[in-house]
Amino acid sequence: MFSTDNWVNHQTEDIWRYEICQTFLNVVEFAKMRATNKTINGYWRVFIPKFMRKAVIRVQKDIPRLPQALALANAMWVPYYDKNGKIVPLEIELSEGVHSLEGSALPSQQYDRYTKIKRSHITIVGKGEELTKICGALYVNNQQDIKIEAVTLTNSNGTGLFVVGEEASVDVSECTIKDCKFNGMQVSNGSWVRVNKSDFTENGQCGLRIYGGTLIADECDFIENGTQGVCCTGDSTVAKLDNCTMCYNCWDGLFAGYGAVVDIRGTATELYANWACGIRAKARAKVFIHLPWEHNTTHDNIAHDQDEIDSIITNIV
Repeated sequence: MFSTDNWVNHQTEDIWRYEICQTFLNVVEFAKMRATNKTINGYWRVFIPKFMRKAVIRVQKDIPRLPQALALANAMWVPYYDKNGKIVPLEIELSEGVHSLEGSALPSQQYDRYTKIKRSHITIVGKGEELTKICGALYVNNQQDIKIEAVTLTNSNGTGLFVVGEEASVDVSECTIKDCKFNGMQVSNGSWVRVNKSDFTENGQCGLRIYGGTLIADECDFIENGTQGVCCTGDSTVAKLDNCTMCYNCWDGLFAGYGAVVDIRGTATELYANWACGIRAKARAKVFIHLPWEHNTTHDNIAHDQDEIDSIITNIV
């Protein structure tokens, strides 16, 4: 089956399954072999859930570069369930240093040039935002349970991370998204995104822009972006911002418009020193600040601390 050597070919199934596969094949080799051999594919279905606690591709160890790891995942990854019935995600583990992606967005936002994540249940994890950097653009379209952890993401040609589609769910944790030509992160078309302990800074347009979807942000900083720190627009847009800072942005700290609903919570919340408004709401937007009036939520902004046009900005205690 694998060799002209009769000894190799005539080993029992148990030897192949439990000795050869379990001992000598990592998840990358297994994934490649299962696509070309029905017997190995059968071993995968039994062996992976039973013997592997997690599936890992280590960039620069198992595969030389991040685009190759994503290409392998897009082509061959099929999630499996552990003994407790939980889906085990594929983890792409990045080393220290700079990891360049093949595609990037052009000024016309040609999304076919983004590096796409085409499978659900994938985690990209670095060694820390100070140590691991991704240069390029990531695009998630209707994939679920995508996680990006402990990296810096930058794209000098466009938006850093684009999430689209009602089925999409993305979790960003302990990351920095900075120096993107357009938005640091853009969310649309019913996507669900959670961002935790991450920084969005010095992006050409918004730190994070969402129109049509759900955003949950906790302990995040949106600083020195070219337009707004956070921009929420659209009737189906819901944003929950807990203990977030929005400051030194060239326009507003937070913009809500065209039917968006935003809830602000947490005593560490602060919107200050933005060149236009701390909070600007227009066209049927609703911004609910779940803090007492005396809390110093918005202060020292150049134009207005709060500005509402045909909208609501109100404190709810």
